[in-house]
Amino acid sequence: MSVSSRIQLSRWGKKVTESEESTVRSVGSIAGNSGCNSVGVGPFIWDHLLDEDDAKGSSPSVDIVFVHGLRGHYLNTWSATDEHGSHVFWPGDLLREDIEEARVISWGYDAMAASAQPGSAVSQNSIFGHAGTLLNDLADRRIDVPKRPIIWIGHSLGGLVIKEAIIRAASSTTHGRDPRLGNLYTSTIGVIFMGTPHRGSPKASLGESAARFTSRLLAAGSNMQVLGNLRPDSHALEKQLHDFVTVSSHIPVVCFYEELKTGRAGMIVPRTSAVYDGKMVSFNSIPADHRDMVRFRSRTDIGYRRVLGHIQSIWASCKEDFCRAEEERAEKERCEKEKKVNEDRARAENTRQMVLQSLTFPGMDEREDNIEEGHSATLDWIFAKQPKLSDEGSSLDNYVMSFQEWLRKDGEPAFWVSGKAGSGKSTFMKRICRHEKTAQHLRIWAQKKPLFMCNFFLYELGTKLGKCRDGMLRSILHQILSSDHGRQLLEAGYPSNSHELKFLVHPIRSWNTLRDVFHRLLSCMKKLDWRLCLFIDGLDEYRNVEKLRNNEYTDADLEMVYEGEDGDAVWGSNVSIMDDHREVLNFFRSLWIQYPHNIKLCLSSRELMIFEDGFAKVPRLRMQDCNKGDITRFSADQLEHLDVPHKEKESLVQKIATKSCGVFLWVRLVIKKILDGYASGDSISQLHETIDEAPSRLCGPNGLFMKMLQPIVSQRDYRLESSRIFGMMMLRAPSRSGESENFGEDLWYALENHRKDGPRFALALDTPVNLESYPDSQSTDDLRREARRRIKGRTAGLVECEPPFYKARFMHYSVYQFLSNQAMWDRLFLPDPHFRRELAFLSSRLTQTKLHGRAKAERFLDYDGSDNYHSHVLTLRDLVYNALSQALYYDRRSDEIELDYIRLIDELDHTMTILYQNVSISQSNHVWVPHDLPHNPAIQYDNFLLNAAEWGLSKYMRFKIERLGDQEVAKKTAQKLLGDLIYMRSHFLTVLRKPDIVKGMLNNHPWGSCYILSDSWSYQTLLQLGATPTLVWDNFLSLGFASFFARPPRDKCVVFSCDTVRFDFTDTWFHGLGRMLDYGGDPFQPAQIKCDHWTYEKPLPPGKVTLMDILELMASFSKSQPMDALYPNRTNRHYELTQEFLEKIRKLKPGEKRAHGERYFQLEEFVCG
Repeated sequence: MSVSSRIQLSRWGKKVTESEESTVRSVGSIAGNSGCNSVGVGPFIWDHLLDEDDAKGSSPSVDIVFVHGLRGHYLNTWSATDEHGSHVFWPGDLLREDIEEARVISWGYDAMAASAQPGSAVSQNSIFGHAGTLLNDLADRRIDVPKRPIIWIGHSLGGLVIKEAIIRAASSTTHGRDPRLGNLYTSTIGVIFMGTPHRGSPKASLGESAARFTSRLLAAGSNMQVLGNLRPDSHALEKQLHDFVTVSSHIPVVCFYEELKTGRAGMIVPRTSAVYDGKMVSFNSIPADHRDMVRFRSRTDIGYRRVLGHIQSIWASCKEDFCRAEEERAEKERCEKEKKVNEDRARAENTRQMVLQSLTFPGMDEREDNIEEGHSATLDWIFAKQPKLSDEGSSLDNYVMSFQEWLRKDGEPAFWVSGKAGSGKSTFMKRICRHEKTAQHLRIWAQKKPLFMCNFFLYELGTKLGKCRDGMLRSILHQILSSDHGRQLLEAGYPSNSHELKFLVHPIRSWNTLRDVFHRLLSCMKKLDWRLCLFIDGLDEYRNVEKLRNNEYTDADLEMVYEGEDGDAVWGSNVSIMDDHREVLNFFRSLWIQYPHNIKLCLSSRELMIFEDGFAKVPRLRMQDCNKGDITRFSADQLEHLDVPHKEKESLVQKIATKSCGVFLWVRLVIKKILDGYASGDSISQLHETIDEAPSRLCGPNGLFMKMLQPIVSQRDYRLESSRIFGMMMLRAPSRSGESENFGEDLWYALENHRKDGPRFALALDTPVNLESYPDSQSTDDLRREARRRIKGRTAGLVECEPPFYKARFMHYSVYQFLSNQAMWDRLFLPDPHFRRELAFLSSRLTQTKLHGRAKAERFLDYDGSDNYHSHVLTLRDLVYNALSQALYYDRRSDEIELDYIRLIDELDHTMTILYQNVSISQSNHVWVPHDLPHNPAIQYDNFLLNAAEWGLSKYMRFKIERLGDQEVAKKTAQKLLGDLIYMRSHFLTVLRKPDIVKGMLNNHPWGSCYILSDSWSYQTLLQLGATPTLVWDNFLSLGFASFFARPPRDKCVVFSCDTVRFDFTDTWFHGLGRMLDYGGDPFQPAQIKCDHWTYEKPLPPGKVTLMDILELMASFSKSQPMDALYPNRTNRHYELTQEFLEKIRKLKPGEKRAHGERYFQLEEFVCG
């Protein structure tokens, strides 16, 4: 049985059915076979790797492609009958075993000149058409191995098809049209022609006659084009040979010719046509006729030995080169793959760093860093192996075991740490989230899967982001993505080829975007079975600052209600706070419902009713029930140095521990009073009386805070200074974490500007600008120590101002809450009508600017932007920024403007002008304008009124303009300021599109950050003073179009030192638009949009447009775009604003007169940023 009976035939990689193989084997005679077109077209693949019995475990190294000739067949043309009567297909049965690295491909095509079947048709393809089909068939079959070497073997017409295919493949390489086909040319290592009529055949004309006769006789199809190309005088063959010689000069070519005549037909292809001269062309003969020269019965056949010898010679000559090339190719692929992996990794890391940068915000870890570590002997019980029972009867063992078991147990997603105010919840949370044993227990739950541990400490006295959901998620995401597995998680959630990945490189600001990213990562954790444990402290201090910013609460909603005299109810609450607590509770509840096995939440809060209900079925730890042992150890340590009998000392400690009710803050305050009393000579009985007389609760009219402050407020002078210090702390606390860099100096100079023995603000107004000397470090330290002593004495230690940076802050959040109770404040302090907190801060900053302006400016200019810059070092920009911030605060909230306010602002302008003239404080040509804004000679940059308009100091502007004397002059001044203000806004938008310029403007100009605060109040004031909207209408509409459609910077975010500011000029423009229309703006007045130097999401409207056109374009755009995801500085409410304006405008008639300033269009009150 021949080898061919064991091989698997594959056509396009598919196994041939037994019936098809049987058909192939029995088709026709060896000579003149008519073929079987149903299976005779396309490539048949003989690959020894397809034969399970002969598998070698490696892939073929060379393709040998056979192409039959006229009236041939891809099997029968190359087959013969051996002496045993078996069919031998020598390319598969003989050659594939002699050259084991070979894959044999026999390609078939319809090569019939005329059909022998009545009424049947034949292919009309020419040689050139068959060549194209061959190339495409072979390229598709070699798609995985495009560079594998090829040896072509063609019989008769098949050789011409091969030549044409190689010519076309070479052309694809030269012109780069189809790389797949070009690879077939570059992979060709040899060509063997067997009886190929390179110069035509003398029998072609006889064949044409026979074909015509057959076609007419049987009414069958014929292909005269192929036979016509085989004439000896064929110009097509001459051109083909010339082209082939040109492209094959480097390719070994062997031409075989027939030695015997083919019956009565004679020599089909004579030697003169079968061979040609060429650089690498050799020739040989086979002692057979035209048909049998490609049919070999065994390995002993002389024709087979000759053909095999040439194939082996061709393969041997390039095998070594091929193997070397394969190794080089494999190495190159490895290097490219490694390079791509490194590039992908670098790209992913770059994306991750950009995401981390966009998530970061000032003060993100401030609250956690400021929480005291706690006494070294406290909180060890939480991971004790044998906890002791507390004296109060509640089992500490139960709490400890409950917490440790919760850390290890699956399916328990939440744990609640509750406690009274001052019981040490935050200290406990800080300790456990950093404790190694916490991680050990959690790793048991994680079961060797990646584990993320994140924390966030909410703080009502912190920055806005420090107490809201946005800041919480930004911090959590930052911790997740900055961890070891963060890169993998980011790649899993946002693959490098993901279209959504590009959104992450934009500043992640909006709540919707933060929430979507967080849940995407959580879903990936769930899919990968990774684990996340969150430690969130201070749920009761959570606030939804967006609702407050957007004025969604009424005064009644914000009114504090005090529900009781004891417990957490005494701190007060309101509708706003209860809504906030419900929101944060629902958020975490949704997490433990969606991801019960992949997330754990350790949450702490006071014992408010809403949390009692929400965490009713959650494991719990009450801090006050666990603190007595720690309080005992802490008290004993603090009182250790008292020179009293040991038994008396133990008695004091036990009394403190018993009366404290587990509140550490109470213990700290009482121990301080004991130590102060002992230093003053108090006896043991008096020390006991101090404890007995100390109220057991902190708050309320009879609480410990009130008792501590009574000795101070009983003295008139102390009471006045105390109220002023607390007042400035209360003003500062909600916006700047309850503390400030060098806030002790702020308080000191504020108090010095309100001395009884001199005029108010005398220090700020009369002190000359110091241009010569630098502040002496010793005198500065002395001043700070004096300020600390004074603050401590006037606040009974409830305000701390500790070295080395003397940041002033409330010793505990509960102090701020106590003083927020108006009833408590009125009980402590008298009204102080001559003291305005905003003006006190303004005078303090002005004083410091005068005394230290030179040093502050030069210190600021030395700052290189590195992380080595210490945030406690105030710069000139900090001083001016905060001074103008206080001015704005006062300007907005004061019904009557004091002359001192005007004098302080004028003095600030005067001081900065002197510094500008004598110290290099900026690169600008004008004191109040950043150097990066385009210069316009028509604008009076040195006029401080323009800066006041930028800041929105509307009452200051009104005062200065109204005192110009002549009403017409005032009107012209207002008109000029309005035009200049719109111009500055427009060009600042241009600067915002260049992140490097924004950074330079903010870091290299002391008051660059003031350019974010302008709003519609300045428009209203200037319009009330006589400015006309129609004169600036074109520029104002251009500003609106630009602020809405100008593309924001996509690769950078601007973060200011005071906070992360989402500046939205579109909001400002909409509110300014309402005022413009109410004071004479004509919505039907045509305007020319002048914004050619910007790039836009929408094209500029052609010609002149009206306000209606722009609003309709805005409405259409804002309704169709996913604003929150792509444009964080715009919100979907812009659509509602445009609709509101359009509705009001449509009710008007062109030319209709309205009352000046009737507030028809004006929106609800709005405060920018």
